[in-house]
Amino acid sequence: MLIAGDQPLALSRNGGAIRDPFWNGLKNIDSENDPGGLLNGLTRAGKTIRTPTVTLSSGQVHYLIKGKATVYAAVSQNLFAGPLHGSLTRKVEAKGDAPQWIGHNLKRYAGQRVHFEFSPVGNEPFELLRVIDGGTPQHKPGERKALLRKELHQALDDLADGKLEARHVPHVVWLIEHGKVKLPDELSKTWKTALEEPRKEARWDSQLAVSWWGGSGVDEHVLDRGSPQSPGERVGRNLPELLAMAPLPNRSPGRLELARQLTAKGHPLTSRVMVNRIWHQLFGRGIVPTPDNFGWLGQRPSHPDLLDYLAVEFTETHAYSIKSLIERIVLTRTFGMSNTAADPVYADQDPDNQWLHRMPVRRLEAEAIRDSALAISGRLDRTIGGKSVLVHLTEFVVGRGSPTKSGPLDGAGRRSIYTALRRNFIPTFMLTFDFPAPFSTVGKRDVTNVAGQSLTLMNDRFLYGQSSVWASRLMKEQTSAPERIQRMYAEAFARPPSDVELAACLEALTAFIGLYGGDPNGHEAWRDLCHSFYSMTDFIYLK
Repeated sequence: MLIAGDQPLALSRNGGAIRDPFWNGLKNIDSENDPGGLLNGLTRAGKTIRTPTVTLSSGQVHYLIKGKATVYAAVSQNLFAGPLHGSLTRKVEAKGDAPQWIGHNLKRYAGQRVHFEFSPVGNEPFELLRVIDGGTPQHKPGERKALLRKELHQALDDLADGKLEARHVPHVVWLIEHGKVKLPDELSKTWKTALEEPRKEARWDSQLAVSWWGGSGVDEHVLDRGSPQSPGERVGRNLPELLAMAPLPNRSPGRLELARQLTAKGHPLTSRVMVNRIWHQLFGRGIVPTPDNFGWLGQRPSHPDLLDYLAVEFTETHAYSIKSLIERIVLTRTFGMSNTAADPVYADQDPDNQWLHRMPVRRLEAEAIRDSALAISGRLDRTIGGKSVLVHLTEFVVGRGSPTKSGPLDGAGRRSIYTALRRNFIPTFMLTFDFPAPFSTVGKRDVTNVAGQSLTLMNDRFLYGQSSVWASRLMKEQTSAPERIQRMYAEAFARPPSDVELAACLEALTAFIGLYGGDPNGHEAWRDLCHSFYSMTDFIYLK
């Protein structure tokens, strides 16, 4: 069975789907050399080639390739043994200039659907000519020469007619460079004009981004009790009707159409879900308290009319601008309320603060706690963009596949968003404060209050180091102890200390000074006082 070679392959740049115009006409190519550069259209460096989805018959697969790549067989079911033990992934390399057949044993997956993804190694060119399933690769003598001859003649005919296709440009180049033809002056002008068109269309400088492509699309069977060994009737592809989705047009794969319908202006759910998540981030609780579930198993909205109003404003007034909607909400009286109830009656009637009679007390997220520690000490690097910073490895951050290098303890002062995360190697400090495991999206994080958090604030080496940085900065200012403490409250909590708090800090400072030799300007004493600020409730809670 021919999997790829007689039909267009879908090529992608880091997952973004494009169609290769050079594939058309490259049928039944054998492993002879390519003197005319006919296969240059299939040369790919730094991209991914994806085949259509097919059903494996024998599972004995062969690839006809030139160059070096990593191939992954994306089988639809029973994946547990494959990726873990490497049977679905293998390195393929054809040495020399001639294409070579490379075998791949996938017999254990016979009868299952699969597509193949070829990723070139490094920046070297890679060419995929054929993928077959079953049988022994056969070479057909003379077939390639006949095909090349036909394509070269077609290129010259198109050039004479002034309709040269982009896929024939390499053919004409080869004919001229090897002295096979000498173009008349008039035809040479036509050739130069035809060459300008592809140059205008080419994007010489482009940015690549990770994206998804819908693939060739397949209809799935209903699985009896969820077992892949008991397939039932095959059901046609479609979009969920319960999400107000229209049927798929022309039996398309569906992924792109799903995105288009979800982001359509008239879709009833998208804008409501988005404004509810924005509200949740600003107030600690969404209008719908279950931001990941707007269905019957989720909770009902506390203010349904407000949800509808914000959804309309988000689409019509703010043109889907998240920043604009945030500005609208934070300038309201509701957002500016105190966290103390204005009247005790309100607290009795609304103990859960469902109606927002006061601003709820909220704990900072793990990233905000870490970034706040850096900002207070003065170590925070506010540079936008740049490379990610490796996670600092401790004796608790261990496991299979551990990074070979450890990052700095303070993450080079960068914000937490620039920390390189691996699922098994998450910074322990942020894990303590309910940093979600990066396995899937989390609309609403867990917020716990456990003893380990207080112990971390008192003993973590990161905070201990930031306390020292903060103290060093304070010591450079020639001010009195009360003035320094007032400065510390302003920087850490954005408010002045009360008389009781100021007296308590001075008493603690006196004790620290006595502990470290009696120097009122000793670094150790001020370091410990700074450290105590990180352990205060005001540091991790918004009040």
